[in-house]
Amino acid sequence: MNIPVELNVLWGRDDNVKNFPELGLGLNLVSIKDGYVLGPSDQVLKYTSKFAKIAIIRAGFRHQKPRGGFMYRVGLLIPIVQDDYSKQRVGDDVFYRIYGGISLGWSF
Repeated sequence: MNIPVELNVLWGRDDNVKNFPELGLGLNLVSIKDGYVLGPSDQVLKYTSKFAKIAIIRAGFRHQKPRGGFMYRVGLLIPIVQDDYSKQRVGDDVFYRIYGGISLGWSF
């Protein structure tokens, strides 16, 4: 399970503008299985789950109507900091990647 929490800023807000550059800062909570027990055919029988925390920067583009309605955005997610639990379980190779993202939604 992955829970992203972000704070975003739009530039160029005007009554007639539909396209915006967007910049954001966020915290990504990633559920990682810990303390699991494997069965005879390598299936996971029992486990506990803990959230790893990864801070990200989002740089992207947003299209939305001036009066609200359907909107979409595309962007790049750049990891900047991770907690010790995340480093221990998945290593720091997560920081050698840039991830893409797409969002669909409704603005008002």
